[in-house]
Amino acid sequence: MTLETDGIALAGTLTLPTEPAAPLVIGVHGAEGSTRQFHLFRHLESTLPPAGVATLVFDRRGEGESGGDGSASSYEQFAADVRAWMRFCAADKRVDPARIGLWGISQGGWIAPLAAASSPAPAFLVAVSAAGVTPGKQMSFATRALLREAGYGDEAVDQMLALRRAMDELSLGRMSVSDAQGLLDSAAGEPWFELAFVPPDASLIDASWAEEMEFDIRPALRTLDLPVLLFFGEHDRWIPVAESADIWRSELGANADLTVVSLPGTGHAATYATDPSDWLEHGTVSPDYERVLLAWLRERLF
Repeated sequence: MTLETDGIALAGTLTLPTEPAAPLVIGVHGAEGSTRQFHLFRHLESTLPPAGVATLVFDRRGEGESGGDGSASSYEQFAADVRAWMRFCAADKRVDPARIGLWGISQGGWIAPLAAASSPAPAFLVAVSAAGVTPGKQMSFATRALLREAGYGDEAVDQMLALRRAMDELSLGRMSVSDAQGLLDSAAGEPWFELAFVPPDASLIDASWAEEMEFDIRPALRTLDLPVLLFFGEHDRWIPVAESADIWRSELGANADLTVVSLPGTGHAATYATDPSDWLEHGTVSPDYERVLLAWLRERLF
């Protein structure tokens, strides 16, 4: 199906159970896995409809069969696209508009609650590996963890973090492009450079870098009044799990309908991934994740 919004066409797939007026889960992308082919989206499509829950997954703007420019889009724009899909699906008689919820992973753990904090409000929220910290703090954690995993010591980690801080300074106008380019050129030959997740060209860094790195999800979390299910992997190398879980608990409040689940043996994608170079972490989906997800949805939707 195709949704026209903001002058562009977004492509999506609605998978329905046999029951009429079904509840619906809308998948929200991480930074990677931006099309309907993302393996955890495919898992939702194969798992939820047989349990009576419809799924809607779509290609993010600028990706797959969707139009627009995703590289120039903010979290707010991606959240607006999610809200547009919520309105679109609520008008479909095969879907129960009162039982539409969101499922987000990684970056989608910022975008989904941002979408949920505005009208129309979803009925529930499921988030996998949702960071409560800013993207800047999350990336400092992740790049440090990736370098350690690759066997680098303190000196390399400190150099990498200093390089990322320099890009922050550049984006805020507190460093010249030429000085930043000199630092990038000096670091480009280091074997860890690819794991710093900075561009080789300083001219590509602008104010949007700082805007993204300083994004704070906490104000949106404070507004939420809906059931929330959070999954965190035991061996997540991309987000600070304990700090993120504490932020979600604190911002949602003591009376929130919040369930936090730790998945033994998994990383960032609720899977038993085996290849460290596979950022999407393909692998066997945790049976604990599937079991808890289905039980939680049944309890709140039926």
